[in-house]
Amino acid sequence: MGQGQLLNKCINRGALIPQIKRYESDLYPKLLDHFNEYPLVRYVVLPAFDPEYAFQIEELDSNSLIIKANYFLTSFWDSHRRDTVFPIHASKQVDFKTGILLSELIQKELYDVDQRHYTGGVQDGIDYFFYVYDKSKGIICGEISSPAISTRLFDLISICDQIMSYVMYEDADSCNFKDAISNFITKYE
Repeated sequence: MGQGQLLNKCINRGALIPQIKRYESDLYPKLLDHFNEYPLVRYVVLPAFDPEYAFQIEELDSNSLIIKANYFLTSFWDSHRRDTVFPIHASKQVDFKTGILLSELIQKELYDVDQRHYTGGVQDGIDYFFYVYDKSKGIICGEISSPAISTRLFDLISICDQIMSYVMYEDADSCNFKDAISNFITKYE
C-alpha cells in the first residue's frame, strides 16, 4: 500500500478544516522551535497515531552544518492539554558534504512540485513533509502520505528517519545514513 511516487504540493489543510487549523497553529511553533527560517533541509512527520517529529539541517557557520531535531513523546494531536506538551530538542553536527547531498536529493524531488495538483492523502497514514529554502522562491514544500515501499520516496524517507535516529540517540552512528545516501545515489541517480 502506498500513495504514489511523487511529492504533492503542500496544501493548507487548516483552511479547509477548523480542527486542523487549531492543531497546526498549536503544533508548528513547538515542533519547529529553534529552527531558523532558511532550512537547507527540513523534514516533518505527522503520524496519525504516534508522536510528531521534525529535523532541520541548517548552517552553523560558514564551514559546518547542524541537524536540529524536535520530537514529542506523545501524540500532540491526541493531547487534551496541548499547552502542557513540549518537544524534546536535540542536535548534532553533520559534515558539509552530507548535508549538501541530502539537500540536493530533496531539491530534485521538489523540482516542479508547485506545478503538481494535490492528489490527497490517506486517513490514518503518516504524512511526510520536505522543505528547502530557495533564495528566489522562498520555502518550497512537498508532501506525501505513506509512500509505496521500494520507491524513491520511501528510500528517501528511510534516510531521513535514520538521520532523526542519529540526532535522537547518543550512540547512533552517522555512517548508517551516510551509507544510505550513497546507496540511494547509486540506485537512483
